[in-house]
Amino acid sequence: MPRCQKTGIGLGLLLIGGSCWPPAGCAARPAEPAPAAQVVLTAEQGSRAMHIMAAAVPPAHGPPLQLLPTSGVRWSDLRRAMGTIAMPPRPSGGETLTAVVASDIGDDRAWFELLTSDGWPAVVRATRCGDGIQLEAWMGPYPTAPEAVDAARSLQAAAAESLRQWGRKPELPAEAVSR
Repeated sequence: MPRCQKTGIGLGLLLIGGSCWPPAGCAARPAEPAPAAQVVLTAEQGSRAMHIMAAAVPPAHGPPLQLLPTSGVRWSDLRRAMGTIAMPPRPSGGETLTAVVASDIGDDRAWFELLTSDGWPAVVRATRCGDGIQLEAWMGPYPTAPEAVDAARSLQAAAAESLRQWGRKPELPAEAVSR
């Protein structure tokens, strides 16, 4: 067996054995923490420190970004919100699921055709109103029937809640991402 291999193994055992030995820094009782430092600045020194910190911050270009809208809803979230509507359970039991089968989203108006897990058609119309969004819903094969009107109210409330949930998630405008 070559000598260099035997020396390498012995050195490896020495390193392993040495690493198992408790280090000298492990004491039975923990060390006392150092006392807190107190820095007292004169008014001139404090003013100079503030100027140095202010100079390190780049100036803002334009108005501050509004990541969350005041109303809590964003027009850009409509498509995602309509795809994640969670309707409350029906009195007869079971959850009503919806799927978007068609949509058209413009600058100020949008509509979504939905189909429920019960096979009922539904339409949700959204209109931009200043800072907010107005939602209207119709549901069922006979939208004027009392049960269809109740289901449409439930769908409208669920769509509004889904839109509010998406509005709580911050979103950077496209121009902020490209800077």
